[in-house]
Amino acid sequence: VMNKYEDEDEKKALLHVGGVLMFFVLAPLYALLQCALLFKQKKYPLSIQITFLLLAVIEYAVTIAYLVLKEMSILLEWVAVALISLHTGLFCIVFLVDPVA
Repeated sequence: VMNKYEDEDEKKALLHVGGVLMFFVLAPLYALLQCALLFKQKKYPLSIQITFLLLAVIEYAVTIAYLVLKEMSILLEWVAVALISLHTGLFCIVFLVDPVA
């Protein structure tokens, strides 16, 4: 994992890596849990449910690639952040347009 504090304080570097790992592991997990809730709702079409599930799975794939591939990590980091943001935003829109009682 790339670390902007590599040459500086070791404690800051450790906190940065810990934060990166927490964000990139827990954010896609949250997306998968939201998808599980979405699949329990019968009022949403299967196409929306599958779209959100695929987006969550792609988030995890990009996150794993980011953590494994060091050479392309900057690009993959931003792709992962963009996907996580897109997924969260789409869920907000879905639930604002059609709230579940």
